[in-house]
Amino acid sequence: MKFNDLKKQNKNLSKKFVNILQKKIKNSDFIGGKSVKDFEKNFAKFTNSKYCLGVGNGTDAIYIALKALNISFGDEIITTNHSWISTIETIVACGAKPVIVDTKNNFLIDEDKIEKCINKKTKAIMVVHLYGNACEMDKISKIAHKHKLPLIEDCAQAHGCKFNEIHVGNFGHFGTFSFFPGKNLGCLGDGGAIISNKKKFITKARKIANHGGLKKNSHVYFGMNSRLDSLQADFLNLKLNNLENLNKKRLNIANIYTTNLANIKEIKLPKIEKNITHVFHQFVVKVKNRKNLMNYLSKNKIPTGIHYPKLFNNVDYYKKYMKFKIKELKNSNSYEKNILSLPIHPYLTKKDVLEVCGKIKNFYKYF
Repeated sequence: MKFNDLKKQNKNLSKKFVNILQKKIKNSDFIGGKSVKDFEKNFAKFTNSKYCLGVGNGTDAIYIALKALNISFGDEIITTNHSWISTIETIVACGAKPVIVDTKNNFLIDEDKIEKCINKKTKAIMVVHLYGNACEMDKISKIAHKHKLPLIEDCAQAHGCKFNEIHVGNFGHFGTFSFFPGKNLGCLGDGGAIISNKKKFITKARKIANHGGLKKNSHVYFGMNSRLDSLQADFLNLKLNNLENLNKKRLNIANIYTTNLANIKEIKLPKIEKNITHVFHQFVVKVKNRKNLMNYLSKNKIPTGIHYPKLFNNVDYYKKYMKFKIKELKNSNSYEKNILSLPIHPYLTKKDVLEVCGKIKNFYKYF
């Protein structure tokens, strides 16, 4: 059993991948071109957004979105205490200060604690749709609109996730995505995308991603080199066709876990809200005696993970750049030591999932 079986995921498509590569070599269209335009069009359609820009990776996507909103030195960006490091890394790279907000029991930013962090230095709100789940976008959108603040949605783990039938990434100025190989929609390498429903925003982002301009030797902004290469765009176009089906398989696996682990009091399971289409990039639970449980599962050849070992307020290097009050981060800090990610990917069998459940029951002596 593997935590995320990329080999199985790509094996079924390997012949088509080879055909794509051979065609790419023959045509020599490695940068930009029809392949990238087709993917941008197709991913915009999938997310029901007006515009899409392919970029080099998910981290670049966030950074470009921030720069397109003119985020710079001295600015403050309100964001969550619990995510992958790219969330605060990109804010700091812009010279801005991440203002850290506590999370709820579902690991997502607590929307009720955002507004009190807003001041004259606040220039944007960035939310993270973590693990394939969606933040409370109705309330967050209203807060952003009330204070006339740009809103960025980090959707790196939320391909196909919807809130009230609206695909995440469409509530704010920008939605950013990662196509790292292990994501629900992943490259055979790296890639990312930005979606927006405002032409002026996506146009500026496109210029920033292309050395500051749309044409060669035209530089109207301080830019960078961040392109989704055409080979990865072709791979993504192929894989996008089956994404909804693979997400449904993830949901089925999550339901098996939920049904079979529901009576174990030492475990708190993720809750699926009726108005959210959860795509379960990760299946994260809160457990007692995590270290021993992980060791026990490992001895039984069941892989697990921790997403993520440290909350932002405990990442030493970035503490000097962030703004937070530790007493106001009680909820997120209460689970740092007990979160555990169980295997979940479309190629796990029901037998595999029941085996994981059985070993967990044995560990906690639920026979």
